[in-house]
Amino acid sequence: MIWRICCIAVLAVLGHAFAWANGPDDVFRRARVSMVKVVAAGAEGRTFFGSAVALPDGNLVTNCHVTRVAQRINLMQGDFSGNVLAQADDVAHDLCRLSLESPHTHPASLRDSRSLNIGETVYAVGFNRGLGLTYQSGQ
Repeated sequence: MIWRICCIAVLAVLGHAFAWANGPDDVFRRARVSMVKVVAAGAEGRTFFGSAVALPDGNLVTNCHVTRVAQRINLMQGDFSGNVLAQADDVAHDLCRLSLESPHTHPASLRDSRSLNIGETVYAVGFNRGLGLTYQSGQ
């Protein structure tokens, strides 16, 4: 289930940021420019796939289970590609902050998760198993 909702801690805050959107398709269209595909190569030749969300400070956040033990992390989205210089992890929350050679240019609009209300619609957007970008909604 974790791979389905990669970065949900960050993406859950998108609800109000896109409250003026016309529906789920519009939310997806607006959010996808902030999503990046993560390909992490481990020491034993194993490859891990995931998603990352661009932050306003130029860094990205992803799930630590994707990148924590990686020897090399590559990021891809359309014309954008980059290598990770460093990562800081919060293993307890399964989140890793990725520092890049050059910042991503489309940061997500964020909202404090403490302002979410019970029953409010939230969206999870990510690269499902390293394939295409998908999204799901929930409450």
